[in-house]
Amino acid sequence: MRILLMCEGTNEETLISALLDANAFKFTKDDLIGLKPYAVRDLNYIKSELKLYGKPVMIYTLEIFDNHPMIDGIVCVCIEPWIPFLEKQLKKFE
Repeated sequence: MRILLMCEGTNEETLISALLDANAFKFTKDDLIGLKPYAVRDLNYIKSELKLYGKPVMIYTLEIFDNHPMIDGIVCVCIEPWIPFLEKQLKKFE
C-alpha cells in the first residue's frame, strides 16, 4: 500500500506522527509516500473556498493524487465539523 497523507500544519503533523507511532491507522509509516503539512493560515479564507473554473482547488489536488499510479489511497485530515462538507464536495465532483 502506498499512501500520501496530507494535513493542515505542523500541529496536525505531530498528532498524525503520534497516531502512526501508536499503530492507530490501518497502515504504517512504511506505507507512506510522504506526510506533507501545508499551511493556509495566512490567507483570508480557507483552502476549501479557493475555486478555479467553479471547482475547489482542493478537489483538483485530490484528483491529481488519486490518478497517480504510485498512490493507492489518500487520507484527508480535517476537523470533525468539516467532515460533512468534505464528503459533499467529494460526491459532487466524483
